[in-house]
Amino acid sequence: MQSQVYDYANAATPARTYTYSYLTSSVYTSRYMRNLLTSASVTDSKGQMTVLGGNTFDYGYNSTCASPAAPPLDRPGLPMHDLNYSTSVSCRGDATTVVNLNTSTSYNYDIGGVPYEMQNAYGTPTSLSVTSNTNYSLPEVLTPNSVAGLATTVSYPPFVHHLH
Repeated sequence: MQSQVYDYANAATPARTYTYSYLTSSVYTSRYMRNLLTSASVTDSKGQMTVLGGNTFDYGYNSTCASPAAPPLDRPGLPMHDLNYSTSVSCRGDATTVVNLNTSTSYNYDIGGVPYEMQNAYGTPTSLSVTSNTNYSLPEVLTPNSVAGLATTVSYPPFVHHLH
């Protein structure tokens, strides 16, 4: 998909052209997973292209959804979870690698689609702990590089606990 932006003074040549690519594999679209952005770039009027970012879904098994390289973490007893989507299901639409202007972050997910660990471009991991307070849908404690002294606890207003 492309989107062109024109300057007011020059309606003949686009000032910028944004180009977006999406995951179109039938293993995703047959599961009603659409609008999964795989790349975004912008090109100026002189032809200079800048990659804005991109995503890799489900550890790169974008077209076949073979066995996952890192299966999702099992969370027994999750409320509102389809038991047919166990840890062996690979096609979930989880963005496992996200690149923004040449900086990447990798994510590992649980079976509910909530990240439990992320790793920045330098390889520094951050664990994200969830609790029943938010039905295991939002992080409550973030611990960078497994250093308990750097852990940050996140709290949510009471109405959030009932939304998930």
